Amino acid sequence: MPAMTVLMTLTLPSSVLRGARRRVASVLPYNLDHVAIAVNDLDAAIDETKGELVRRAAHTLKSDSATLGASRLSALSKHLEELGRLDSLAPAPGVLAEIREALVPVRMALEELREDYADRAAGIDG
Repeated sequence: MPAMTVLMTLTLPSSVLRGARRRVASVLPYNLDHVAIAVNDLDAAIDETKGELVRRAAHTLKSDSATLGASRLSALSKHLEELGRLDSLAPAPGVLAEIREALVPVRMALEELREDYADRAAGIDG
């Protein structure tokens, strides 16, 4: 599945400085790591049945997902954030399972973008 079908189209202006693709490629692994940390935090908070911790971790994941353009992941995170706010965690494990499912194509798309930007940067800056 092409990366752009999962994430919003990431476009760079034609006037972008040389090396911009390399910078984008260097940021993508951070985003992947940040999302993974948020999912792990959610898992722990749900296990501990701590609504406020679920809310905070889900909020982080919602924001990171929205920034990446992963709208389904962001919407699921928003739902989990609301469950945490209400301290109504019974459905939370199911929502977390959906988040993990939604994360698979996002992770693949980010890796594809990272490789694409790195390849292009090597060709431009090489």
